[in-house]
Amino acid sequence: MSRCFRTSQNNYKNYGGRGITVAEEWRNSENFLRYVDEVLGPRPAGHTLDRINNDGHYEPGNVRWVSRR
Repeated sequence: MSRCFRTSQNNYKNYGGRGITVAEEWRNSENFLRYVDEVLGPRPAGHTLDRINNDGHYEPGNVRWVSRR
């Protein structure tokens, strides 16, 4: 959220500054966590959340679990 909406955030230029945003329904953390739980399932060890389309928004259908490698 910070890197998409807070201009003072170090990485803002790479996210919000490029127009990347967070889906309105995910701005409520309960909705976001529900989506992750129901659609992606538990986070596999060593994985992090990633956008499938790097130029797309943080929104349903554009996130997945990936390894840092």
